[in-house]
This record gives sequence, C-alpha cells and structure tokens, in this order.
Amino acid sequence: MSSATIVRVTRRLTQARTQHGAKAAPWWMFDRDDALHCDMAGTVNVQPYGKTIAHTKVRPTPAQRQLAAAGATVLLPYGGRQRIYAPQPGEDWSGDMASWKRDWTISHSRPADGATWWGLVLQPLLALGKQPDFRPATAHATMSALERAEHGRERHRRRRAREHAQQRTQTTPTQLPLPTTAAPASEPAYVTKTPTPQSRPAAAPRRPLISSGPPQQAPFPRVHRRSFTWRSLLPRRWRS
Repeated sequence: MSSATIVRVTRRLTQARTQHGAKAAPWWMFDRDDALHCDMAGTVNVQPYGKTIAHTKVRPTPAQRQLAAAGATVLLPYGGRQRIYAPQPGEDWSGDMASWKRDWTISHSRPADGATWWGLVLQPLLALGKQPDFRPATAHATMSALERAEHGRERHRRRRAREHAQQRTQTTPTQLPLPTTAAPASEPAYVTKTPTPQSRPAAAPRRPLISSGPPQQAPFPRVHRRSFTWRSLLPRRWRS
C-alpha cells in the first residue's frame, strides 16, 4: 500500500468516526475471486457449535494487513496462526501425544499482526443492507464460539497429556540400587578369606565317666547269728 493510500484510509476513518461516533468503523470489501485481492490458502475445519464446518482461508496481502492494523475490518476475518503447547508440570507430550502438541489459535474480532492466515466467516448478504448501520453480530458470535472451542481443545489435550504421564509412571518398573562391594586392590582374587569367628554356645556340663571293667557284685547282707550255749538245748520250761 502506498503512502497516498494510507493517507486516504486514515482520512476515511476520521470522517466515519466524526459522522457516526468514535466507535464507527468503515468496512473494506475485497473480491475473493480476484488474485490481487485475496490469496487463497485452502480451508480449515472448525467446530464453533459442535458441528464441523469449513471456513475459507486466505493469505492477507500487505494492503489488507495495513488496513487491519489501522483499525479497519476486512471481509469479517479472524486471524489464525500455529501454536505449540508449552509443557506444564505433570504433562508428558512424548510418543503418541507429540502430534497433539501442535494446534492453532484464533485472534479476533480482527486478525492480530502475527496471524499467518485469515479465516472468513460466512455472513448473510442481508446483513450488509441493514439500516441505519452495519453490525455483523453473527460473525462476532461465530468468532467467540471458535475461541471457546479453542480453550476446550487445550483443556482436553492437557488432560490427555497428564493421563499419558501417569500411565508411563505406572508401567515403568522401579529398579532398586544394588549394594556394591569392591574388593581391595592389593588382595588377589584367589585368596580365601578366613571367616569371622563367631561366639560359640556354652559347653554342657560333663557327665561322670563310667568304668569299662567287669561289673562288681554287691556284698551279701550280713546275718547276725546268736552265740551257742548249752542252755539253748534245754526245754523252754527248764530255762528259767
């Protein structure tokens, strides 16, 4: 866009806001079938209300970028750019989760300077003929719904990343460190170590030794005999 065009755009903005108020914004319309106005960049599938629809993407021209930077609205676009989720504590984006880390983010109600492509919201033609002014409420509602869907995608993907981290923690066995015993460098490997003396149990009391000779016979009991007298021969009636 030349300097003369920038002056003309600034003058138009000033006239519109002077006539219709400080919140008034002129609209610049471009023909999307004209290669000089729109550089088509395919489509993007979005779900603003839970139903998948396709939005047309365009690569903004330098003139359109300067119009958006000046505060004008061009073809009711929203900005889109790629983003990569920054890992948070407790998340694991490796393996199958690597592709979930890449997403895109929206900027509205007009594209931000860092937008790499613009998405066009379908707007009924009757909205252009409303009087006394032009208020594309339908387009703004769609942009807000797309932003809510973006936040929902991020919450869902981060939840999957946390679950993925928990699964890896549960399936990875924990190996306990083994104690290492290093032999002295000066000691040969073939030397047998003397076992450490341990305390012995107390010895049991000795039993008396038993003689291995022939068994001794017990002595006969001694019989007390009376001394013999002639008197014992006499009858018992004569002894008195």
